[in-house]
This record gives sequence, structure tokens and C-alpha cells, in this order.
Amino acid sequence: MGTYEKNCIVKIFFDLDGTLIDSKTRLYKLFQYLVPLSNFSYHDYWKLKKGGIGHQKILIDYFQFTTEQIHLFNEKWMDLIEKKHWLDFDKPFDGVTEKLSNLQQNGHQLYIVTARQKKEPVLNQVNTFKWNHFFEEVLVTEQKKEKVELIRPFIDTTNCIVVGDTGKDIETGKKLNARTVAVLSGFLNEKTLKKYNPDVIIDNLTSFNTEF
Repeated sequence: MGTYEKNCIVKIFFDLDGTLIDSKTRLYKLFQYLVPLSNFSYHDYWKLKKGGIGHQKILIDYFQFTTEQIHLFNEKWMDLIEKKHWLDFDKPFDGVTEKLSNLQQNGHQLYIVTARQKKEPVLNQVNTFKWNHFFEEVLVTEQKKEKVELIRPFIDTTNCIVVGDTGKDIETGKKLNARTVAVLSGFLNEKTLKKYNPDVIIDNLTSFNTEF
């Protein structure tokens, strides 16, 4: 990595789920709802998911789902995952609001970039958490664009950082020649995230700083 001046202005693009907010309870409860036969504990489910094991493999290996059943599961999942009833389980990670405030006070420009399907529920959550004034823009792919496409128009400097909890987030940052930070608070464990070679891996956002 290059050397960056201390206290210089940085554009920081934050993933939402697993980075700024804890959505793991929402995902676990929805899985249990859609798979009534499951006796997975929260820990069981997230041990598999953090190891990079997707729903399809879980459904086949543990519940012997057919191709048709998997297709139906995926349809219902996408239909329900952003409904208010389920989104109400989300909460900000401890210390995130304070970290965002500190970064903004230091002059950095903050953005949310998420692969959610709809923008309105994202804006509602940002409003609920009283984060409106922290962000320059809230960018939502709506399953129509890639994060790279959404971020690129806002990059007018090489001093940018992409922060996220998935390999896709790290790949996005690298495509934009941005610095990349992986957080362990989300959906993948350290072993899995290391495969994507982020510049920094941190436990959670409270450990984040712009100087690396």
C-alpha cells in the first residue's frame, strides 16, 4: 500500500449489513421461518455461513431439499428479507454511531453502498438510527447494478476506502483501486476473508481508522 498523509480527507464507502448494522438475527430468524424442520441454533447457522457455506449447500446437505424446493426457498427469501417485520430485527453495532460521528467531524466524506433490493427501506433504517446527516449519499444497487458502478462516479481522488464484510466488497474496492478494509462483524470469518486479500482486517468498525 502507498503512504497516506495523516488527517487528509478520505472518501469512505461503507457496506451496510454486517458492517454498520447487525442483521444476523434477521437472517437467522428468516431461515428458521422458511425451514420449519431446522433445529439450528443461532450459533450453528452462523458457524456455517461465516465459513462461506451458502444456503443451497446447507439446504441440500442438512435438509435434503430438491432443486424445486431450493428455488421456492430463494424466491420466498428475496420476497421477505427486506420487509419491515424482518428489518425490525436489525440494530447498529455498538460504537458505530460514535465512529461515524468522529469520522465526519474529522472532515471525511462518508457513503453507504449496499446490495439491497430497494432504497426506501434503507433510507428508513438510516433515518431510524439517526444517521441521515453522516452520509453524502446512500447508494443501493437494487439488484440492477454492481457496487462498482454506483461508487465510481463519486471517486475523484485516489484516497478512497471501501469497507465491508464480504469478499464481494473487497473485490469492489480493488476494481476501483481503493484501499480495502474487511470487518469480522458480518457474514464471513477471517480465514474466508483472507482469501480476498484485503489491505486490513479488523474485528469491527470501532477499530477502523483511515491511516494504514
